[in-house]
Amino acid sequence: MHEPPTPSLHLLIARIRDYAIFTLSPVGIITRWSPGAEKIKGYTAEEAIGQHFSILYRDEDAKSGIPDQNLRIAEAEGIFREPEGIRKRKNGEIFTAEVEIVSLVENGVLLGFAKIIRDVTERITMRDDLRQANAVLRESESRFRALADNIPQLAWMAEASGWIFWYNQRWFDYTGSTLERMQGWGWQSVHHPDHVVRITEKYRTHIASGETFDDTFPLRGVDGTFRWFLTRVIPLRDASGVITRWFGTNTDVTEQRESEEALQRSNTELEQFAFVAAHDLQEPLRTIALYTELLLRKLATPDPQLQGYGERVRTAAQRMRTLLTDLLSYSRVVHQPDGETVAHADLNAAVVQAQQALSDAIRRLGAQVTSEQLPVVRGDVGQLAVVFQNLFSNALNYQANGSRPEVSVSVRQAGDRWIVSVRDNGIGFPPEHAERIFGLFKRLHGDRYPGTGLGLAICRRIVERDGGRLWAESAGEGSGATFFIE
Repeated sequence: MHEPPTPSLHLLIARIRDYAIFTLSPVGIITRWSPGAEKIKGYTAEEAIGQHFSILYRDEDAKSGIPDQNLRIAEAEGIFREPEGIRKRKNGEIFTAEVEIVSLVENGVLLGFAKIIRDVTERITMRDDLRQANAVLRESESRFRALADNIPQLAWMAEASGWIFWYNQRWFDYTGSTLERMQGWGWQSVHHPDHVVRITEKYRTHIASGETFDDTFPLRGVDGTFRWFLTRVIPLRDASGVITRWFGTNTDVTEQRESEEALQRSNTELEQFAFVAAHDLQEPLRTIALYTELLLRKLATPDPQLQGYGERVRTAAQRMRTLLTDLLSYSRVVHQPDGETVAHADLNAAVVQAQQALSDAIRRLGAQVTSEQLPVVRGDVGQLAVVFQNLFSNALNYQANGSRPEVSVSVRQAGDRWIVSVRDNGIGFPPEHAERIFGLFKRLHGDRYPGTGLGLAICRRIVERDGGRLWAESAGEGSGATFFIE
């Protein structure tokens, strides 16, 4: 049984604006109307009081008798509740309301009803939007898992702390394990004992620093054999840049690794063969040159034709000796491991050594070789002198008839690196051959100019071995060439 509102309660109701509070007669006529009711429903007190409260319902609901049914429930049970009722404002706008109708009884007599309406449209909309977003998220996660389970890589996700909580099906198929055994740091059990400590420490370091993790290491399969995997782990960040998760993939590179190792063995064997062949062929060539000279001296009478034959043999032997010498030089450079040099070389000294080695040719041709003050870099002075000697030699040899060779060496700084330029006024080369000239035995001009086609290949190998770069530019034949050493 509910008592009718007191005067002080009327004052309180008048101050409430977020709820529509009004009273009804026993038959549903509006008798009181609060400011909150006017705000929510749109009717003023003058418009609402005296009207049947069915004006607050949709037309179809009013015609079907729903308003009176609600009153009868409130009269019988003391209260009628509707968490999400559909109601109408004065302007016809439909909204969702939380509704309560309370019967007002005094001494067993029904005096009327108090009705409370709260507009929950925004809350319901937010709830429905959240449900829809969750549904979309579940669908997205379902699609992601379907995709992740069918990619060729092993894949997994970890919390920001590095604790792995999810693996794709490929991981379980390969390792023969389960999520219970693998979650957290359980993945260590399938790592090779020679690598697990290093990988664990590196993983922890990258988790702490937030940096992307890259490495290659073996993982044990369900059959007990280890295969090599290229692993990459990237951080996933929220809008503020904070890492929320980590996503990792393991790509099987066993066949690629084996192919590279086989290719490396093949190249090594080929290089060793070239070295041995070039070395061992030197002696037969010296013998050929020596006995050709002796035969020509023993001829009873000079024979111009035989002398010509002998000169051809002598020239061919000398060319072969030069070729073998260059081949030996290239093989020695190739056999020296990358990054082995830790000493520092004064490029000025390297340029001087190169000039001294070519001093006779420079004087004979009247060549001019100039150089700026050059920096000290990582490398071997002797090896870098070979680079400059080859570049200077090409500038001297590849000249148009009657031209005076000019070579200038300059330098500029690019960040923390130096770029040395060796510019000449020689015959140059077509721009499309800028890379081809560094190939083994590549000669653009045939036998018109001396050389074996190995010099620039040797230069590039020396420079790249210590982490540098060598390239060339030319505007075309007759425009000279510039070689850049970085």
